[in-house]
Amino acid sequence: MPAAAFAFFAFRYNIKVSHAKKSSNAADKADPILRNRIRKAIDSADRVEAAMLLSEAKMSGGIVPIAAISRYCDGYGFLAEYYEFIDVTEVGGCFYVDFRQFKELNAQLVQGSPRRELKNVGKKYIKKRKKLSYKKDGVTITLSGNADRLGQKWYFRKQIEGVRRYFVLGYDRTASHKLAMEIVADHKAKMPLLDLLQKYKADSPEIEYLEVKAKRKAAMGSGKSSDSISADVESEVTLMQLMTAYQEGSENRTNGLTPKNARRCVNQLRKVISLGLNLKLPKNKTKKEIQAAEKRAFERPVSDLTPEMVDIFMDKMLGVGDDFEDIDEVEILERSESADSTFRQAKSIFSRKGQKIFRRAGLAFELPAGFLSVGFLPVTHGIYTLPEFHRIEGIFEELRTLRKKNPRNYLARLIGLYVNLRPKEIVHLRKDQIQYSGYWKVEIRVRADFKPKHYHERTIKISTGLAEHIMEICGDNGSDYVISGGNRSELFRPFNKHLHDTFLPDASRPSYELRKFYASASSLAVGLKTTHKRMGHKNPTTTEDHYIDKDTSQELVDLYEKYAKELFDDIAFPK
Repeated sequence: MPAAAFAFFAFRYNIKVSHAKKSSNAADKADPILRNRIRKAIDSADRVEAAMLLSEAKMSGGIVPIAAISRYCDGYGFLAEYYEFIDVTEVGGCFYVDFRQFKELNAQLVQGSPRRELKNVGKKYIKKRKKLSYKKDGVTITLSGNADRLGQKWYFRKQIEGVRRYFVLGYDRTASHKLAMEIVADHKAKMPLLDLLQKYKADSPEIEYLEVKAKRKAAMGSGKSSDSISADVESEVTLMQLMTAYQEGSENRTNGLTPKNARRCVNQLRKVISLGLNLKLPKNKTKKEIQAAEKRAFERPVSDLTPEMVDIFMDKMLGVGDDFEDIDEVEILERSESADSTFRQAKSIFSRKGQKIFRRAGLAFELPAGFLSVGFLPVTHGIYTLPEFHRIEGIFEELRTLRKKNPRNYLARLIGLYVNLRPKEIVHLRKDQIQYSGYWKVEIRVRADFKPKHYHERTIKISTGLAEHIMEICGDNGSDYVISGGNRSELFRPFNKHLHDTFLPDASRPSYELRKFYASASSLAVGLKTTHKRMGHKNPTTTEDHYIDKDTSQELVDLYEKYAKELFDDIAFPK
């Protein structure tokens, strides 16, 4: 159906184009490709057709194809005067605007209204979202997550004994609000916190702590000494409870941990315990049997974490035994690094973040000071050096043919070399993260579907040519992501294998070598301070010691600039 016929059909039956379709946001509006398409859509409009669309729009006052705007201004005029303040929606390759909003905006522009008034016009036409909260009789409940999604639960938060506590209520709003009213009534009736949690939040780890606290109080009343009471209470906190609380606590973002990192640390602690106590967990058993065996193995007090356990663990990791003398020095150092890494992550469970989690979970116990005081094995402290130069040249040279042969790998390698993103950041890079703010930049931010390493956000300044080159390649891929297609998470398996087999046989993670090439060249071109900010490391010494070859020559910078000029006709390292 032609665009004009569709427009008449839509207006005659009051069909409106949903803003859930692809609408331009602030990042999109800076996209030169999108701006050029909108300009062409207006300038190429047929005058007669535009007049017909306009007369229909005046009667219906609804959504109109952008071609109708050509009766008021040309494409350049629309982009210069109107575009910043009006929402443009793309459906099926055609652009649409709300004619009511355009008329009101046009009137304000004719009157010479200030920018604040023009922005207010835009705000009037923003689609209202469903409310995330519901309030009745002074009690407010909140819908978790996005209100437009199905299957989200209502929850209620209440300040009790100086702590904000969350109660998950259910899916039905009416029943959830009734339950919240009951919680408020019981709290006003001075129901003890333990009873309140047992009644409305039975899975709370705080219940166990309150029960222990009640036992302590009862024991104090019976005349027991404080030392014996503390021993009884602390002995009840087991390693299983500790690990479970740590993993559950990582789900709360305010604790500063990610579930993935928490699982890794817990698994490393389990490894230390299993080797240090010579525990043999069953294999090839059902899940229930394995869980039961693990419970028996780790249902022991925290005080069982001793220096002797660590000593046995270290010996087993090094392979101390009859044939230990036959192991060469390099192998011993590699095993030492592995043992140190495992033990370091196991100890991190008792860091300040971990102690905060245990405190909030109500787990009272004495830290295993002896276990934590054990030092690490001696290892080499290596420095980074670049691979042979002809290998680096080969990686750049292959970009010439890679664009046509494999555009996804071309973009991944280009971004790795010239933007220095980590593999996970490249896979999750969205087009709206490439932004123009008087200069082009790539924004790495925490989002619902992605969290940067250590939640460390950063901005990487890039050249105009590089930004436009990336957007030109990915602009029509039909995805919000720079690298499109299914199975994006598996992109770096063949990517790393190819780099390893062809250019970097000594690199364990070839994709990270691209970041090291960038850091080495960038430190020479724009300085260490700027390079560190763009790399995204918490500590400058990480960048300096592990990512930069201190003897990097100008030849590497020249190589970067040579291919920057050839591939996207701009510089490699903007200052």
